[in-house]
Amino acid sequence: AVEQRNFQHQADAADTDLDGVFQNVDNCPNVANANQADSDGDGVGDACDNCQSIANADQYDDNLNGIGYACDDNDRDGIQNRIDNCVAGYN
Repeated sequence: AVEQRNFQHQADAADTDLDGVFQNVDNCPNVANANQADSDGDGVGDACDNCQSIANADQYDDNLNGIGYACDDNDRDGIQNRIDNCVAGYN
């Protein structure tokens, strides 16, 4: 049990993206972002947030285009998916 706790402590203290912020508190653990900026307050750092203007902690991206569903406009009608009454068709 002691070895497992030591291993977990080492994992928490790791900094794989080398930004000076430990993994267990890094809001973007795989992309360097020393300032930990989080413009939309969703807990995901701006450096790896796929929708920086709207909180979307789940980072859901239904069409895998790199833009979070909350910010995306799948039917390109100028209305973001999150408020569009018909995401699949222009209206």
